[in-house]
Amino acid sequence: MSVASAGQHKATTHHNSKPKPKPKPKPKAPAASGSLPSCPSASVVNAALGQSDTGPVVSGTSTYKICTYPGSGPVPTKVSISENTPAGFKAGEQSVSNSGITVTTVPGLGDQNYLLSGAGEVFVLKGDTEVEVMAVGTTDAQVEALARQLI
Repeated sequence: MSVASAGQHKATTHHNSKPKPKPKPKPKAPAASGSLPSCPSASVVNAALGQSDTGPVVSGTSTYKICTYPGSGPVPTKVSISENTPAGFKAGEQSVSNSGITVTTVPGLGDQNYLLSGAGEVFVLKGDTEVEVMAVGTTDAQVEALARQLI
């Protein structure tokens, strides 16, 4: 092989070269802040809870939304929607339980959940979205039914 042909050969091929692997697709990023679900309409809340509230009046931030439904009783019904992690949700449940409040779990509701028995309040985590339904004067079954519609 001549010097010229060796240079040409070197410029066009590599004996030990392997095709470059294609880059792996990047994993999907978690939901961006500000992508929380909308507050449920008053008609959805009223149908599940047997109430006649108005609203929602919405307050909060891009990572925490409070949906308030005034009208039926002395304490307005509230649906809170926020971002959370499984560890953060579990820590919240443990904190409530440690305070002496009885919590129970509702089978098949979200990824994790806990219900404040007899208080009209349930907390549910699905993915990175937490929903809390607080409806004083309602039954556990009613707040559970509303939570199932929202998750």
